[in-house]
Amino acid sequence: MKKSVVGRLAAVVITVAALACTPAYAGNDAQKALVKQAIGKAPVTELAAKAAGLVGQAKEAERASMAVAAVEVIVAEHPAVATAVVSAIAKAAPEVAAKAAAKAVELSPDQAVAIARAAALAAPKYAAAIAAEVAKANPKKALAVAQAVMIAAPAMEGAVADQVAAAVPQTRPVLKREARAGGGGPTFTSTPGGIRGGTGTATNAPPAEKAYQRP
Repeated sequence: MKKSVVGRLAAVVITVAALACTPAYAGNDAQKALVKQAIGKAPVTELAAKAAGLVGQAKEAERASMAVAAVEVIVAEHPAVATAVVSAIAKAAPEVAAKAAAKAVELSPDQAVAIARAAALAAPKYAAAIAAEVAKANPKKALAVAQAVMIAAPAMEGAVADQVAAAVPQTRPVLKREARAGGGGPTFTSTPGGIRGGTGTATNAPPAEKAYQRP
């Protein structure tokens, strides 16, 4: 009798554990398989449109995970199209732009600023969330990301500063100071050693990303 009870309890525990773990991976794996099937042998120039199509056709509750799956599959193989893919997805489903951008930056961190800017231009109402998620994905470029997004979506400048400061707390002093200063938006420069006070810095940004001045 005792063995029977113990056996049934063990079976229940195993079943519950399996059910708890399965959804987190099965859906994503299924979506990635769908992405791979959809893109097939399509030319690289068509991948962004195919990603946008998949996300746009997905059920509302599944769009975010589909966007992440599309970015993961495509950008892992073709990092050069990261900005195009994120931009296309953001236009098709602006509400998932931040998640798509963050996943792209996880896969291609050196493109953080370009990806954030592309996503914000395509989905300006979600600029603050985009900046915050990308900043979390690559904190070393948080200030450069914040400024690029502020320029892409100037109406969201205050929200961008607030959300990036919340996402990457070490940027808060610089963002607060620049917000108080006003007058044409912040200008952050890149210097070795990470994010500091003073003029505002972002680590290891390429020359093209070292300084942004509002046009």
